[in-house]
Amino acid sequence: MNHNRNIAGAATGFTLIELLTVILIISLLVGILVPTVRAVIQAASAANTNATIQSLSGGIQQYYTENNNVYPGQNVPSTFVYGSHWLMRAMFTRKGATSVNYSAAPAADFPLDAYVPIKAGLIRDNTGTNYSSAFLGDGYPSPMAICYYPARLGVSGLGQFVEGDNSTHTTGNTGGTFSDFIKDTRLDTGGNTPYRSGQYLLIAPGSDRKYFTRDDVKNW
Repeated sequence: MNHNRNIAGAATGFTLIELLTVILIISLLVGILVPTVRAVIQAASAANTNATIQSLSGGIQQYYTENNNVYPGQNVPSTFVYGSHWLMRAMFTRKGATSVNYSAAPAADFPLDAYVPIKAGLIRDNTGTNYSSAFLGDGYPSPMAICYYPARLGVSGLGQFVEGDNSTHTTGNTGGTFSDFIKDTRLDTGGNTPYRSGQYLLIAPGSDRKYFTRDDVKNW
């Protein structure tokens, strides 16, 4: 009886080949699922970034209407800080505020839902109430800046948009050149006409986390 029971017990176990086969199948499934999950996360992040850019575009247009047809940053000295930081300040500072210390911004003036609703993660790189180096973050798990380029008043061609406005964020993180990226060759085969001439550009890196590449999320 004991001998037969041992044989039956042995028959219900797994052989080494069976175990290796199961491990191989699991490994193959993981290899298939991981890229799929990564792609889903990236698509969701890009969609979130696009929704933020659309929201910012609405806020910028409202700002334009309420400020004598001038986009944020267009009427400040050329030595002022433009880019993502400036747009953040313009979108979330109380309308009518005359002076705000962004190193210790009073709660009554900033940050508020002035032109765009504040959502988690949108204002980045702040410590407590110190917003002196803050910027607008995109929708990826490791956020990077949504760069803002206002057209220079009285300047035409590609030169109206200045790459240096967001150099803090783009330097060392580009996969192409700024001037080539913003060219609208549909309208000008010579390549001197930018997208959204006279207005503004919003650019965030896509899943490759590089600016000025094909997968960037932008407002054109």
